Amino acid sequence: MKYCPSCLSQYSDLTLKFCLQDGTPLSALPVKQSTIETVAFSQPLTVQNLQPTGEFKDSSIDRRLTSPELCVARLKPRSSGKGLIAGGIIFAILVTVAAGGVAGWVYLSKRPGVARDQKVSISEAEPNTAAGKPEVQTDVSKNLKPDPDANSESSADIETVKKEIAVLIENWKDLIEGRNAEKLSRMYGEKVEYKDKNGVTGAELKAEMQKTFDAYSMIEIVISNLLIAVDAEGDAATALFDKEWSYEASPKLNEGKSHTKLHFRKIGNEWSIVTEKDLKIYYIED
Repeated sequence: MKYCPSCLSQYSDLTLKFCLQDGTPLSALPVKQSTIETVAFSQPLTVQNLQPTGEFKDSSIDRRLTSPELCVARLKPRSSGKGLIAGGIIFAILVTVAAGGVAGWVYLSKRPGVARDQKVSISEAEPNTAAGKPEVQTDVSKNLKPDPDANSESSADIETVKKEIAVLIENWKDLIEGRNAEKLSRMYGEKVEYKDKNGVTGAELKAEMQKTFDAYSMIEIVISNLLIAVDAEGDAATALFDKEWSYEASPKLNEGKSHTKLHFRKIGNEWSIVTEKDLKIYYIED
């Protein structure tokens, strides 16, 4: 084994006499070879491309290379910079995201919201002599909040309609028990759906009611489970309730119970019954 005293290149070819790097005469290695296997390199081995193969401890090695001995020192591997690069990239991403969030928050906080109370006032000032146009000052703000009073008024109107319909049903019941066909027929519209007939006129209603009232001497009506629904416009309402009746005429007696529907519609300023129908008959005793 030979080496170059100048550049420390090693050669396994014993026939070489001069260094292939700088032409310096080669010298034989005087030191004892280590137990490490000799590796043949396709290129001459130099200190620059020598990789650490282990720790060598020899007190005779002079770092100044004053003796013709080969100095093989353990080279510390360089720490990889990949971790630092990855950490820097992650830190840059976090900083970018945080900056974007702060910018978005500042933008939204400064942006005029639709829920804010805003007033619009435009006042004309003294004419601008330079531009020849009046100077207009504006204070931009629009109140787009929902008006709670409007909802309150709507709810109040619905409750008022329900009370009106409840009173009308009570009057309807009293007129049946009083067997007053004249006034009872006036509570209905010009043409109505009555029982199982459509387009019944007021005169036809009055005649049919009078016939029933003449057949009985006493009538009793009991109304329960009243439910009233009002439409959005407030000009129509539907009442559902259970009706129990007792028609007496010695020695006849007619009793029964039904689930009845009365549909009201407001014509002008007055409510009229446009539909009367028994949705379900619970029982009839005659």
